Amino acid sequence: LGLKSALATTWAAQAFTSPLIFFYFKNFSVIATISNLVILPAIPLAMLGSFLALIIGKLAAAPTWLLFELLLKTTHFFASLPFALIDVGAS
Repeated sequence: LGLKSALATTWAAQAFTSPLIFFYFKNFSVIATISNLVILPAIPLAMLGSFLALIIGKLAAAPTWLLFELLLKTTHFFASLPFALIDVGAS
């Protein structure tokens, strides 16, 4: 299923962006790995849909818009969980 590759990509992105996230937002996401693994399979489809919408137009734009709505709702769900963030507090 590519889980090992997806985990490696997610952890690498988190490791390199964590200092900036701590500095600017002063928090740490406890569930970032889980939410990224849920959303990651849909990202290539969203990118392809965006490209096709650029080329074809409205025919490809509608399903792509629905996919992006699903991605946003999934992101908002994970972000709304009460244990999703830990306040780092220091800059």
